[in-house]
Amino acid sequence: MRSIENHHRPSLRRRGPKPWIRMISMLLLLGAIGGANRVAADIGHPAAQLVKETTLDVRRALTSCDEQGRSDCHRSVVSEYIAPIFDTEGMAGRLLGKQWKTFPDDPKGRFLVNFQSLLVCAYASVIERFRNQEVIVRGIESAADENGVRISTTIESLDESAPVDVMYSMRDTGQEWLVDDVLVSGVSIVLAYRSSFRSEIRKTGIDGLNQRIEKEIMARSCGA
Repeated sequence: MRSIENHHRPSLRRRGPKPWIRMISMLLLLGAIGGANRVAADIGHPAAQLVKETTLDVRRALTSCDEQGRSDCHRSVVSEYIAPIFDTEGMAGRLLGKQWKTFPDDPKGRFLVNFQSLLVCAYASVIERFRNQEVIVRGIESAADENGVRISTTIESLDESAPVDVMYSMRDTGQEWLVDDVLVSGVSIVLAYRSSFRSEIRKTGIDGLNQRIEKEIMARSCGA
């Protein structure tokens, strides 16, 4: 995910808003359920290499995080190594559908900043799982988009934890490979957000959605 420039920013009981950061954090942890095919694949594809190298960089960077200030350190690691390889704008288009192109530039830019912060916060909350694990690239397959591929990986724990199956959907922009979705045990991050985001836009518009995301980020003290 590229760095984003700052922009001017029926039920008997009413339910509160869905905690989006918690939702995505739980999705990332779902991969720990069940087994995994542990056969490694020797893949030289640039997208596969990017996934492998980024994860190794993250694991190395985490070793510098001490107990004091660990949460801030984790967010810093995610922002530096993981965020730049996500296609934030492409994911936004898939999340919000045809409406995305109709929004004015300012709220669109604000959403990109907020969505990046949301992902950073969610990843940082579970990144401790990657401290003692090894990533094995298991396979690569073509995606529906002729410029896309899907990279299958298994995160193997070096202790007794269960392996995690993660698939990265990636797209060639012509200049670089970027991640446009992550599937954990077959569940898509984009789809996990899509219905709740679109529902919020129907009720309160893009400004209301931005306010909701900002409120959650502030509540968890994990703004970018």
